[in-house]
Amino acid sequence: MEQSTVVEPGSSFSFIIAQDHQDIRLDVFVTEKFPGYTRSFFKILVDNGNILINNTAAKKSGIKLRTTDTVIVNFPEKRTPKHYNQKDLDALGVKIVLEHEDFLIIHKPAGLLVHPPSEYSEILSLVDWVIGSYKHIKTVGVAKRPGIVHRLDKDTSGLMDAVLNNQSHTIFSDMFKDRTIKKTYRALVHKHPEKEGFIDVPIGRHRTIRNRMAHVSEGRPSQTNYKVLEYFEEYSLIEIKPVTGRTHQIRVHMTYEGHPLIGDALYGRSSKIIKRHALHAYQLEFEYKGTPFSIIEDVPKDFKYALSRMKRFE
Repeated sequence: MEQSTVVEPGSSFSFIIAQDHQDIRLDVFVTEKFPGYTRSFFKILVDNGNILINNTAAKKSGIKLRTTDTVIVNFPEKRTPKHYNQKDLDALGVKIVLEHEDFLIIHKPAGLLVHPPSEYSEILSLVDWVIGSYKHIKTVGVAKRPGIVHRLDKDTSGLMDAVLNNQSHTIFSDMFKDRTIKKTYRALVHKHPEKEGFIDVPIGRHRTIRNRMAHVSEGRPSQTNYKVLEYFEEYSLIEIKPVTGRTHQIRVHMTYEGHPLIGDALYGRSSKIIKRHALHAYQLEFEYKGTPFSIIEDVPKDFKYALSRMKRFE
């Protein structure tokens, strides 16, 4: 019988392999038993010695099981944010662009996760930086991502809000919900899109590839405005103003239009001139307690380098 979707951290489960599971892969077996978790998650458990076969740590997640094997799955204790010294925090590369008594506007570098991929992950994230820099923020908002009211993909650089108290958390959450915070991005894409465009294509989870989103007719409504800032021989620099905020929205929409982001290996292909998808959260505009804010953060060095490698369009 399958276990419940959510498993209490620190739990341990034991299974004896029946005849109908002879030669099944370990990772396939455990994902059948725990459908709320992925094979990747269980590979991490195997690598950490948390899954035993006949009281011996499994050597690899793809090992085939035999009838009467005993499999023990030990779920780790819940991840708790660590306390890092200033050197550790500085190494994450987060920059404060604006500091208000109720909120921060920060620059998140490409390569930094906003929050851990699971409650068991030890990967450093923006949440660790926020908690390490502002200790009181642990009680603000959602426990798994305190102070965070929106997100950027790991390899997207640029501006983000972080709130410092529960009142501002409510205000900013409502602003994002009501779409009164205007976000502007800069992106480098393949080929030459129309000078201006509006993309209205619903987005949902890809039917077969779990980590991808896609144009799905029954997906959530998704709209994106864009305009071309400059054409190059093979590429274009564009400005993007999303109306909605779906997962991977800009990447999916531009790919749908036939102009995937440069360096986007998930939706297009990798690039020699930039080692991640070329997307930067360039500007945030909003009004807070009667005061208008408009914050701009220029594109980072790797984005500028990619631009420098492009030939001007004649």
